Amino acid sequence: AQLTTIQWIDSAKNLGRINEGQTLKIAFRFKNTGDKPLIIESVVPGCGCTVADYPKEPIAPDAEAEITGAFDSKGREGLQHKEIRVTANTKNSKDHTISFDVEVVKAKA
Repeated sequence: AQLTTIQWIDSAKNLGRINEGQTLKIAFRFKNTGDKPLIIESVVPGCGCTVADYPKEPIAPDAEAEITGAFDSKGREGLQHKEIRVTANTKNSKDHTISFDVEVVKAKA
């Protein structure tokens, strides 16, 4: 089996406050800490308000890459906790959860 290990440089982020209606760009960095190429098989955001993109090419041992995304805060007032599920060819568990928190403040009329 071509399994490797992953190190999340930032798997949980607190992104502070944004105004309702803003789109927030996010990035989660990681490193392939194993000796086989790291393959991200899928990235699934927990809700439709978040989109995510990921490297489609294998990540070489010792190389870093990132999963990028965007959160649309339209109609989402208050504290938001969003998770993204990542599946990769990693030892022990193929599933990883990365997350972010953001407070959405209603725009003043």
